[in-house]
Amino acid sequence: MTAEAIAVATTDSRHARSASGAALDIFRVRQYFNVVVGARDMARAIRADARFLDAVRRGLLPLPSDRQAQLAREHLARLRRQARTLLVEPVPYWKVAGTGFYEQFLDNREWPQFMRARREATLATLRQHALPSAA
Repeated sequence: MTAEAIAVATTDSRHARSASGAALDIFRVRQYFNVVVGARDMARAIRADARFLDAVRRGLLPLPSDRQAQLAREHLARLRRQARTLLVEPVPYWKVAGTGFYEQFLDNREWPQFMRARREATLATLRQHALPSAA
């Protein structure tokens, strides 16, 4: 069957269910599959490139937030060397990671929930790690 005959077979409604029509549908599915797989692979490559570029950016031009995290780690290590230290993290990190920290200042509706969670987490940690009382 020639290419012209296949094209005619697909446009003629009487031949829509013919074998050549089914063959063309298979080719379309294969093309669709190739596009989907190609798009997925491209998205993975873009994500990998973005992570690489972020690592390069951090090495060349650290942002103030990068420095703040490093300072916090250094201060916590110094504090742990000097005293018994318990770390309470009542707010999920993903809520304040990256731009999330600044978003909380722009929209502070969750602050009361954060304060309640901080209080409950602190009390639970203190109860869990309390020194035995001298009885």
